[in-house]
Amino acid sequence: MAAQQSRQAQRRRALNGSGSIFWDNSTGRFVGLLSLGREPDNRRIRPKATGHSIDEVRARLDVLREDFDRGTDLGSDYAVADACEDFLVHGMHHLTKGTADEPRRIVGKWIFPQLGHAKLRELKADEGGCLA
Repeated sequence: MAAQQSRQAQRRRALNGSGSIFWDNSTGRFVGLLSLGREPDNRRIRPKATGHSIDEVRARLDVLREDFDRGTDLGSDYAVADACEDFLVHGMHHLTKGTADEPRRIVGKWIFPQLGHAKLRELKADEGGCLA
């Protein structure tokens, strides 16, 4: 009984919002999960990060949380073309077709060919110079 109480005294409680980190025997890696709220259809937003050590997983969870707080898409393959397409579909839905055609033409001619492939998460300010 005393040994069990001393083990519990050594363990410290995780901070709220830090996520869950556990060992996955099937993959042989640590897995971290965050709870970031709910989707409009009431599904939980629960991104996952894996790594070889707890510190590595904790760092990846911090990056995921920062991306979510900034409003950045959590996927690592989200490209500039995807962001532009999302904006053209969802950000300009209130405009008439004729008004929306000009930005669609500009994006299709200038942004998609030169920056469309770039991953949004890895994009740096000096990469925009290829448009000049």
